[in-house]
Amino acid sequence: MGSSWILERKTRKIPDKVRTYGYQRLSLFSALFSALVLVAGSLVIFFQAIPRFFNPQLVDASGMFGLAIIGIILNGFGVILLKKGHSLNEKVLSWHFLEDVLGWIAILFGSIAIYFWDMYILDPIMTLG
Repeated sequence: MGSSWILERKTRKIPDKVRTYGYQRLSLFSALFSALVLVAGSLVIFFQAIPRFFNPQLVDASGMFGLAIIGIILNGFGVILLKKGHSLNEKVLSWHFLEDVLGWIAILFGSIAIYFWDMYILDPIMTLG
């Protein structure tokens, strides 16, 4: 997120003799970099979740609930801020934050199910979802 913010600010610089089209390409590069980081992170999480199907781990449902509330609030704020963005980078980040909000909502409901019914298998299911 930090690199996207920095590169997005640099896209506003005016063209010079070396970069006659300006710095607009940085926005595209930032969107590509963000997408690659998200794909790599998703693969790591995917391969960590697979063994949990066969050996579910105990999780702290009340901690999950609290983190879900915080995640919904912070990522919802990010969606609101970036919703009006015009660059590809801002659109990618807005979709990322929206996806995070939906994921945190799933974790919120999953934590409630784990707390009341000890359904620990929901943790890897939600992870892959």
